[in-house]
Order: sequence, then C-alpha cells, then structure tokens
Amino acid sequence: MRSKSPCRARNLLLPLILLASVPASADLKEMNEAYSAMNAGFAFSDDQAANLETGAANFGVNGVSAGGVATHIALLAYYSVACKSLPVDVIKQRRAEHIFWIIRRAPKSELFNYATAIDRIFLSGDRLADPDRFRQAAALWMKQIESHPQDRTIQQSASRFLELGDPAAAAALLRRLGGSRSLGSLYGLALLGVVAKDYRTGDSAAVDDAVRTLGFCRAGTGRTTPELGCETDRRRWILDNRSGRHAVCRWQDRLGLYNRKS
Repeated sequence: MRSKSPCRARNLLLPLILLASVPASADLKEMNEAYSAMNAGFAFSDDQAANLETGAANFGVNGVSAGGVATHIALLAYYSVACKSLPVDVIKQRRAEHIFWIIRRAPKSELFNYATAIDRIFLSGDRLADPDRFRQAAALWMKQIESHPQDRTIQQSASRFLELGDPAAAAALLRRLGGSRSLGSLYGLALLGVVAKDYRTGDSAAVDDAVRTLGFCRAGTGRTTPELGCETDRRRWILDNRSGRHAVCRWQDRLGLYNRKS
C-alpha cells in the first residue's frame, strides 16, 4: 500500500546543501552555477524550456547559458517539477536524456551536492517512475565507477542515485566509503519503505509497505520480534518498529537526518 510519507523534513523554498557530502575543495563557482541553473529551471515557462532545449536560445534563458552542464541541470529541473504541458512519457524520456548526459559527461557535477532529487529515477511511487531507465542510469554509474575506481565523489553520487532503487548496491558503495552516517540514512529509508522523493526538496514523498526491508543490512539481529536492528561499523542502531514509521522518524532525527521531529 502506497501512502504519503508521514515523516517529512521541513519544506524549504530552495534545496539545502548536503554539508556532509560537500568536499572542502568544492569549486564555489561551479556550485553557484549548478544552484542557479536548478532554480532557474524550476521557474521556466514552457516556451523558455523549449527554446533552450531546441537551441533556439543561443545566449541562454534566465541567466542559464546555452550548452554545457548548466543547460542540462536547468532542463532537468524543469521537466522534474515545472513541466505540465507534455505527455508523461515525453517528460520521462527527456528527463532520462539529461540524467544520462550528466552521468556520462559530468559525474562530479555540483548538482549532486544538493538535497534535491531531480537527478533520480524512481521505480515506483511517482508519476515519472521509470524502472527501465533507472536500470540504464544505474549501469552508467557502474561504468563510471569502473573507470574511476578510486574516485570517492563518483561513488558517493552513485550511491545517492541507487539508494531507493537498488539499496543493496548503494549500501555496498557506502561501506566501501566508510559512511556510517549515510548507511544509517539508507537503513532508515528502507525501514520506512520510501520509494520516491520530492524532486524539488528531496523529502520522502511516497512509501510502499511491500518494500519495507532490512534484507541488505550487513548484520541484523535475526529476531522475529517487532524490534529490528542493524550494525554499521562499531555502532549499533536498534529500531523499535512497534510504533510504526514515526519511531523510525524519531530515530533518524536523533542522527540529525531531519530538521525536526515527526
């Protein structure tokens, strides 16, 4: 059964920077360009997006220069949030084309340092869910990891993409990176059964009880009682499921993963 998630972070007008994942050497100019492009795309009219998509706007639209990664980020934001005039199948295709381009050409884009979900493709729970194109994008991320096996930034971005569609693969990457905090977030999402996020804010947007699982966890309690647990590094999280999703939300809040308690 799918339902709106009862555990949502504070709604923000603009996506927050994910401080834990921003490298100390982040290029502020590139971060600002990605941020500006994303927010411009959220506000595009259909005509503005069409002109940028077709190349008719040679000098860009609303401060977004034509060509380059900023164009793809802006159009991805538009198709994810603002576009209502095109058929859903067309929106899915165009979103995927821009996501594929960014993974292939700019896998270290500053887009992945923002708490937005425009770079994601979900398996279910959303009108733009697209399992086939999720698998294509996942394969592109795996190819990037194979080509750059020591690049932690690419591995982190890939795990972010995979977290709802292939949590086992995401967990494997996070263990390799030693990200116990990110693993805790991943386990929480799995227990909540989150299947989709809000494209603009990155908040959990839909859950499905059928996919609630901790099966990919490295070590579990093995109990059949309502108490569930998993171990990451040397820290142990015990989740009391008897109170339902709200208990998990409070647990996540204690880890600092949400701005306020549920």
